[in-house]
Amino acid sequence: MAFDDLINNGDSYESLFDHPLFAFLYDLHRRYGAVFTLYTYETFGNNGSNIASVPLKFRDDFRRAAPWLRIGFHWVATEFNADISVQDFQSAYGNVNRSVCKFADSTMMADVLRLHDFYSADSLTGVLDGTRVLLCADRPGRRSYTLDDNECQYVSDGHQLVKDGIRYLRTDLRTEYRYDIDMALRHIQDRDTLVIFTHEWALTPQSVTDILGRMWHKRKLRVNSLSRRNLETTVKWLNDNGYRFSFL
Repeated sequence: MAFDDLINNGDSYESLFDHPLFAFLYDLHRRYGAVFTLYTYETFGNNGSNIASVPLKFRDDFRRAAPWLRIGFHWVATEFNADISVQDFQSAYGNVNRSVCKFADSTMMADVLRLHDFYSADSLTGVLDGTRVLLCADRPGRRSYTLDDNECQYVSDGHQLVKDGIRYLRTDLRTEYRYDIDMALRHIQDRDTLVIFTHEWALTPQSVTDILGRMWHKRKLRVNSLSRRNLETTVKWLNDNGYRFSFL
């Protein structure tokens, strides 16, 4: 994960844009005008790294990226826990927002979020101060947040739903692992507003150590290469077809 890498290997990067992920995103912005929102955990993996520890050395680079980059809360930790307490959830949400203000800039805090596993109980949604929009699932039939089946179908059909002061929007396309990206883009070409999503792990190789892991790593390298091409193809297609990149 990029933020975890900046925390643990920050000395390896002279600039934020020496980092492979940020360099890739900046290139897409520079060539096509794309804008991105990154969703982050508060803590990462087994090493206990905390978003509050992102080095301040990259602050100026983040601020220069403010016109095209936002950062928002995704979940407390990489391990999903549906039984999380409201107190822990609220604490993590606040810590992520404060940390973004510290290592980047307050203007970069995202108010459009996509929570881990599209999960949020009523008690959790109520503490998302400043959040305007929650992005819902890209797959019809999958439940999102506190929406019931009818509400999920309504959003999946392309409608916007406002509930308890938060707007719910569908995700139109997940670009990773698609061998039919051109067909997928043609399928959504008549929609006025498009929400595009991919996971970071689909764009960057994952480190592994054992033999089986190395075999999987070779496959993941191929898949990640496809996922990067898919995202670039999608961004170029959006630009060529007159879409305006924005933060909703």
